[in-house]
Amino acid sequence: MSASGWTAAARPTEPARSSSTGRLLLAFALCGLLLAGATVATGAALLYGSGALSVEVEEKGGGDSVRLSLPGGVVLALARLVPGPALSGIPDEARRALPALASVCRELERVPDAVFLSVESPGERVSVEKRAGELLIHADTAEERVRVAIPLRALSRIARAADKRGGGPPEPPDP
Repeated sequence: MSASGWTAAARPTEPARSSSTGRLLLAFALCGLLLAGATVATGAALLYGSGALSVEVEEKGGGDSVRLSLPGGVVLALARLVPGPALSGIPDEARRALPALASVCRELERVPDAVFLSVESPGERVSVEKRAGELLIHADTAEERVRVAIPLRALSRIARAADKRGGGPPEPPDP
């Protein structure tokens, strides 16, 4: 036994100390990555919990294309930011239709997936359907192709809030 209290066989060596420090640093790095991943996943779930609004317009024959996709959570947040005076310009006819729109949205959320409208003619096709919680509107003509996906959950929340508040901003999400 030496003066330090370690026998020659039991004394930790430098490589053993650095390997345990390396393992500790690796464990901290992994914990940090897991925490960052959980934060990103939670944020994505909050943003996309109401689906995603997407609009695609493509002009055929080499024309322009426009693609817009917004998480449902962003759509709801933006709707809340619309000031009340801006909503006062909603025509009375549209304001009277708000209760019906809110009811239709509620019912659309409940019904199974289905095609509500499908019209085909030479060079044109239009369809409206509900699939996986979204209202899908597709129009395909000789000049352009249009695709719109509206998350019913977000649309329903906006319609209910607008009906309750006479066209005001939407209420916070249901708990």
